Amino acid sequence: MRIFLSIFMLLFSTTSFAASQAVGATEVGQLFAGLLVVVAVIFMGAWLAKKYNIGNRFSNNDCIRIVSLLSLGAKEKIILIEVGDEQIVVGSSTQGLQHLHTLKTPIEIKNTDNETVAPFAAQLKKLLNKSSFKEVNGQDES
Repeated sequence: MRIFLSIFMLLFSTTSFAASQAVGATEVGQLFAGLLVVVAVIFMGAWLAKKYNIGNRFSNNDCIRIVSLLSLGAKEKIILIEVGDEQIVVGSSTQGLQHLHTLKTPIEIKNTDNETVAPFAAQLKKLLNKSSFKEVNGQDES
């Protein structure tokens, strides 16, 4: 019991000592600047994930895939979906999805960037290699 009492008194005395010290404007400024940096990093990561469509790259769905997507406005899209051997055109809006057309002959897409879906580690390694190549050589990828 004495041990618990002595620990409690020790904690109480250090808290009152820390609370009695005044906090200067520089410490508050540094704390606020650090908080702003953390929030900025979080928003930058979310923006990059949305821009490069990172969430959809790692799905392992082989049955259904989005072949092409055309944005018509802020929330309206036309989507070409491949289900097995069949391709379906779907309209997407705030009211929901609407079947527009089923294609009789599938459209061949020449863009082979999304041939295989690599795991997260491989995608990250590929992205880091591209950015480090551009930084070292000072070249564009185009």
